[in-house]
Amino acid sequence: MLFSVILFDLDGTLTDPKPGITGCIQYALSELGYKPPDADELHWCIGPPLKDSFSQLLNTLDSKVIEQAILLYRRRFATIGLFENSLYPQISEVLKAIHFGDYKTFVATSKPYIYATQIIEHFRLIPFLCEAAPNPLKFFLSLCPTLREATSCLCVLCGSFFFLVLKAHLHTELV
Repeated sequence: MLFSVILFDLDGTLTDPKPGITGCIQYALSELGYKPPDADELHWCIGPPLKDSFSQLLNTLDSKVIEQAILLYRRRFATIGLFENSLYPQISEVLKAIHFGDYKTFVATSKPYIYATQIIEHFRLIPFLCEAAPNPLKFFLSLCPTLREATSCLCVLCGSFFFLVLKAHLHTELV
């Protein structure tokens, strides 16, 4: 069967977000009075929901402390961290070739839409994409029947979609 829709994860597939994400985590931990680990020790935090990462890093289930850490993270991410990011080599060329091959290309990410859009615009990827999914949960739920039926169209997922698929399956919001 042929496929016509390609979904790309943003972090770790189109871009290398490590400096921005780990820098923002270090900032949040420092602001809360903790000694942050080195960036290389925080690589596992790229992908999972922030609340899970901060819960583990702070060794707490206290939602107020976790929310404060997320607010501090986002304070830095919104202005600095989202641009401490680099496009993987040849990604623009690959997206261009795929787009002009009559495939519908989308970015589906658990990253807040406003940040995902700014990153996509920053790297000038808009012309090669149909859009960034504004709500990955609804986006995946709307695709699920199509994927199950798989009669005339298949969708290809490029990247690590574990948390997005889990989110769609559980019908829950991940932060």
